[in-house]
Amino acid sequence: MSGVSIVKIKPEDDGIRLNRWFLREYPSLTLGRLQKLLRTKQIKVDGKKAETSTRLIAGQELRLPPLDEQKAVIKEKILTAKDFDYINWVKTKILMSDVVGTDDTGINIEGKNCSVISFVTELYTYLKATQGKSREDYESTGIIQNFSGVLVSDAAQVFEKYENCYHALCNLHLIRNLKKVVDIEDAKWADNMIKLIKEMIAKKNEYINEGKGEIPEDIVKNYIKRVKNILTRGESEAEDIKEKLSVVQRERSIKEILSESDKPDTKDSLSQVLLKRIRSNLDSYTLFLYNEDVPSNNTMTERSFHMLKIYQKISGIFKSDRKSTRL
Repeated sequence: MSGVSIVKIKPEDDGIRLNRWFLREYPSLTLGRLQKLLRTKQIKVDGKKAETSTRLIAGQELRLPPLDEQKAVIKEKILTAKDFDYINWVKTKILMSDVVGTDDTGINIEGKNCSVISFVTELYTYLKATQGKSREDYESTGIIQNFSGVLVSDAAQVFEKYENCYHALCNLHLIRNLKKVVDIEDAKWADNMIKLIKEMIAKKNEYINEGKGEIPEDIVKNYIKRVKNILTRGESEAEDIKEKLSVVQRERSIKEILSESDKPDTKDSLSQVLLKRIRSNLDSYTLFLYNEDVPSNNTMTERSFHMLKIYQKISGIFKSDRKSTRL
């Protein structure tokens, strides 16, 4: 294949995950395309097939198909960012970031119920007032459909359709839902899952605070195994819980954790609904264990709404959508 290049891994990149290397070097390369290139062996490490989780070693040779065009687009954006107005400059900085948190909150603008959508990094915050929080509202920001890093969010279905980026889900949000399962259904599996999530978060914080870097792969694999064991036991326990609840009780309890857009199956108990969600999104809930830059929660985004909420408590409403995002 013409245009194939060989890149030698530098000493400073020793130990970095392959997907992390591509996020930095080719940020416009989508996750879907990267996986396809790896699956079809167009990208190889020392002549061998690789995975997104493969850790690179200094001196290894990385075989790349033609990707210069992908990289050139990003370089052009960086060079012309100074010519944008401030809002577009912030959006560009966010699009170029490795990890971005997103969320939305309800506000009152001129007496109407509206939303504010937020995209946040450690350095930049972008807020936009919208009519709602649909896929169209999120895409009106011009960020979500063009971002190719790690997107940290709660478990809203609107994000699942975007395959152009990696997804990390908020574990604190999950813990809140698990506590509801414990309170409503007295589910032991949920209580055990809460304890394990807290243990994993503590381990992540330990490695960060002590400058140890990423958690060793064998420890991560053991955590994943324990999570799956709890899910398996929980699925058995959930069947017994389901038999004890009426359809009305199931409907009422399910609404505690799911929005109307989730279209819950009222044949399931609350435990069954959450078990299915965790199992189907396990990689997203545990991504923080594999990558030291990915947080276990989405609190940085929630904090971006702090001034909005204070202003609304004092004034009651916003007089314009520009005022709501100026804070």
